[in-house]
Amino acid sequence: IGMIPGFMWASANFLATNALKYVGLSKLPIAQGIVVPVSFLWGAVFLQENFTNIVFAVLGIVLLVSGLPLVATAHDKTKNLAKGIILLVLAGTIWGTMLVAPVFFKMEIESIIFPMSVSIFLFGVVLFLVRRKSPEKQIVQRSMFSGALWSIGNTLNVISVGLIGIALAGPLAQLAILFVLLWGLVYLKEVKGKTKIVKAILGGIMLILGAVFLAVSK
Repeated sequence: IGMIPGFMWASANFLATNALKYVGLSKLPIAQGIVVPVSFLWGAVFLQENFTNIVFAVLGIVLLVSGLPLVATAHDKTKNLAKGIILLVLAGTIWGTMLVAPVFFKMEIESIIFPMSVSIFLFGVVLFLVRRKSPEKQIVQRSMFSGALWSIGNTLNVISVGLIGIALAGPLAQLAILFVLLWGLVYLKEVKGKTKIVKAILGGIMLILGAVFLAVSK
């Protein structure tokens, strides 16, 4: 059971990284925004986690639904935009679901960190063997750095699920939306034009506020 989240994360990551080829880093908040309502609904409906303020929960969902289109449409024209967004939505849905099985079976959430890491590694090995293409040394080094950063963040996220529940930890973890959006806008300059930039930032703020309202509704 502990390996299930790893395979799910790896498959979602595969979808998301392929989506970046079509829409860029600044659109990754679409996937992260999808994680929030998906993880929230799993916790509220299926796992029956308790909530104290249904009004905040509804308001959070409304903000998320409203903010996603702003981020998605703040783009320069590309023929593969729809394909990229579909991949991000699928990735977000899988990411929002990946910790449901361990929580449902009442596992000590810290116990899944090692098997989850093993399954992610196995997924990577299989993908490498299927592609049969040796990556350049520089690419390997950068990828390992990214993997190390993700491992630290994922470990902290998994621990938080054990402390406060998936319906709260899932949305809060997606505050990373702001940082992803800023990297895409400011550093990589993927979105050009003041109107588009304002639209993307406004959408990102709405996603963050939606995550916060869902969190405090717990």
